Amino acid sequence: MSSLTHTAFGQTFILLPQKAIFWLEQKALILGDLHFGKATHFRKNGIAIHNEVAANDFQILENLLQETNPDTVYFIGDLFHSELNSELELLQTIILKYKAIKFVLLKGNHDIIGNLVFEKAGIIVLDQIKIDKIILSHEPMESAELFNIHGHIHPGIILKGKAKQSLKFPCFYFTKNYVILPAFSSFSGLKIMENKKAEAIFIIANNKIIKSK
Repeated sequence: MSSLTHTAFGQTFILLPQKAIFWLEQKALILGDLHFGKATHFRKNGIAIHNEVAANDFQILENLLQETNPDTVYFIGDLFHSELNSELELLQTIILKYKAIKFVLLKGNHDIIGNLVFEKAGIIVLDQIKIDKIILSHEPMESAELFNIHGHIHPGIILKGKAKQSLKFPCFYFTKNYVILPAFSSFSGLKIMENKKAEAIFIIANNKIIKSK
């Protein structure tokens, strides 16, 4: 899988086609909107969603841990979709395999499970975290002095072909003072973004990162 690099506020961010960022200077893996448990939540409400949806995302996460070997993993919100379910046990199994890695959750609006449950699973829980001039959060925290890495929005763009066909793709959406990460979950919709407001847009298609602006 290919990756691309983008710099902001003197920091180097490697954009990965698995819909994650590796922050080089901090040796940190950053993922947003994983929504583990969403498929289970839908099945409980009578909507048939195959178990492979969650299993695939868990496998991608573990592959990322092996490939990037981070010191820290930051889940920037919506780690779980709603109430406690068996997928927390699956995540805990992965965490226990990588005891040298620190796992941090910056809570999102869907993270309604109590902090103590996350902490027992080996996850540090915070609202946001500031490291030098970089601030990580789930929802936007715009500042002229800081660079914000956040999720929540599930950004995507539309590419149109000559025959008037169009396709939607998830993307990394950069402006001067923030980047919006794509939703890591393969079971999430997209909010179509405006190109003119972005400083740089990197789409994710066919396991590749492609700069579209």
